[in-house]
Order: sequence, then C-alpha cells, then structure tokens
Amino acid sequence: MGNNKLFIDSYNIKSPYFKLNEKTFITFSDVHFHKNISNKLLFLFLKYIENIVPDFIIIPGDLIDTPLFIENTYIKNHFLYYLKKISEICKIVIIPGNHDIGSFTINNFKNRIKNTNNYNSVIMNFLESLNSYPNIYFLNNEQINLDGINFLGFNPSLITYLKTDDYAKEVLINDYNNANFKFSDNEYNVFLSHFSNLLNKIDVYEELSDIEKTDLLLSGHYHNGYMPRSLDFYFKNNNNGLYFTPKEKFFNSNTTRGICKFGRGYEIISKGFRKFGTDLKILNFLDSISSHDIESIKLSNSENLDYSKKLKRRFK
Repeated sequence: MGNNKLFIDSYNIKSPYFKLNEKTFITFSDVHFHKNISNKLLFLFLKYIENIVPDFIIIPGDLIDTPLFIENTYIKNHFLYYLKKISEICKIVIIPGNHDIGSFTINNFKNRIKNTNNYNSVIMNFLESLNSYPNIYFLNNEQINLDGINFLGFNPSLITYLKTDDYAKEVLINDYNNANFKFSDNEYNVFLSHFSNLLNKIDVYEELSDIEKTDLLLSGHYHNGYMPRSLDFYFKNNNNGLYFTPKEKFFNSNTTRGICKFGRGYEIISKGFRKFGTDLKILNFLDSISSHDIESIKLSNSENLDYSKKLKRRFK
C-alpha cells in the first residue's frame, strides 16, 4: 500500500467483433495531475509502459485537476515530459472528464454545483493543443479510426455528472445526438465516456442511436469508490465498492469498478490512478495510502463473447 506502488487489473476480452491481431490497451483514468502528484509513481508507470509496449494508452477523463495546473509553467512542462515519453512508445487517446470541463478549484466548489454550465476553457484549450503532438489524440465529442479500431470520445455537459433527473437525461441525449457519432458495423467500436451513470439508465440507453453497437465502453470517475487498497482486497470477492455519496447505495455490486455487459460487448470502469486528486493536505494524505490502479486489456478474436454468461448489465 502507498503512493509508490501501481496495481494492475488485467482483462482478456475475446470478441467476434474484433477482427484484428491481438491489441493491448492500458487504461489510465483519473490522473488529476497537480503539483503534489508522486514523481516516483509517474516514473514507475512510464517504466511499466516501456516494458510491455501496449498498442494504446486510453485516458477516459480527469487528466488534470484544476486550472492552477495550467498556470504553473514548471508543472505543466513536467506533465508534458511524461506524456511525450509515453507517446514515443504507443498511441494515446484522451477524452475530457468533469474536472477538465468544469472550474473545480476549491474556491469554486459551491459555485460549480449551482452553475452546471461553468465551463473551463483554460484546461480544454490546453487539452486541445495536445493534438499537435505525434501519437496523441484528444477527442472532444469526436471520433477517430486508429489501426482499424473506431474510437468515439463523448463529452457531455457538466450537469450530467451532477444530476440524474429528467432534465439531465435530456441534456445527455441531446449532447450525444449533436456529436453525431458513426458506429462501425465492421470494425471494433470503443466508446469513451468519463462517467457512464446515465448511459446505463435504460430510458436513456434506448434513446441513443447505435449505442448498442458499442464493443467496449471505457469509463472512470468513481475512483473505485475512494477505497484504500486494504478494503479493496477485503471486498474484492463480491466486486463491491464504497462510493461516498448519498445518491448511491453504500454497497452496490458493479457500481464503482470492474467489468459488466454493455452494448454488444462490455464496459470496464477504471478504479482510477488517483483516489483523492484535489490538492488539499488531508486529501493528499488519503491518496498516499490508497491504491493507484491501472487496467490492462488484451483484445483478441473469438467466436463468442467470453463474459456473456457471467455478467449482467448495470441498467437501473
């Protein structure tokens, strides 16, 4: 346990819709990069990538914690150093999360709840600029075909992270329709969405055109329910997570992590590289004793879906 260890969760997915040679994805969610992130931990991650040489690094949101990061030239360059080093090894696909699109500074904590349109152009402009670097692809309600894989990056409005009422559902459906995603019938579709809660509402799912053609949905946001690794091991057999919010059940299987059915394939919810990203002393301490997780996914061809008889959908 501690902030200088990485924990790897491995998934082997065989799908009849995957018609390529074996590919390896590393999911690296909820980095929340800021000045107190462990340099040793980032170095360990870089060494891990150098050793296994994956085909893709997928970062499904919350790459950056607050706009203060962008304003510090030294920290920003430090961040870019690691990102560029990784991009020399494999392709990187990034989408925004709620911290990337919203002004999540401490002083703005209450305001972001009241004003769900509080858009953060500072971070988003920086993330857009990453497209200028080789092998880095930032998708903001966009899609791209890389090596025969169709990546679709969804960025819904901030309100869809904070509310689950009918209005939030309507906003998400409209955001999805405006993105005008084109799913492929013949190629593997990887749908990226930082938060998948509303996507798993049956009344929303049925309104999203072609979403059933999703082969792999990669999401994050839950941070494994802010669970220290010791507790994670304790509850692992039941695949339960602790998520400290009154809107979720205290124990709810497949709510905060792991793999479940989605579309014509699966969803994998990342446990999160950082459990407590916001730069406060108490949260930095809690983060230092929590797990730092990444997911390794191997994709290959098969006549059948491996998990189809074992997993349930998260519809609720």
